[in-house]
Amino acid sequence: MQDQMTIQTTRLDYKLNLMALQSDYRFLQVTVKEGAFSNYNKLIASWLPEAVMTPRRNMYVLMFRQLPLLQQVEGLEMREIMLAEMETDS
Repeated sequence: MQDQMTIQTTRLDYKLNLMALQSDYRFLQVTVKEGAFSNYNKLIASWLPEAVMTPRRNMYVLMFRQLPLLQQVEGLEMREIMLAEMETDS
């Protein structure tokens, strides 16, 4: 059985070396359309990302050491992003 640790926060603020982080990890932006959250949850359960961020409602940024094989999933829009282009509500 694989040990897992979960850290849940409402907001985490600190300075990162974005260049180093981007070189070690890949980031996938997933936008979930109305009624497609069950598809999103199934996808997350099968992929097991290193971290999941929620920059705004119905949008998630998933962090992976290696990007999984992307597949078309109904109700989900997915694209790989660089951290510098991540959209937030701040």
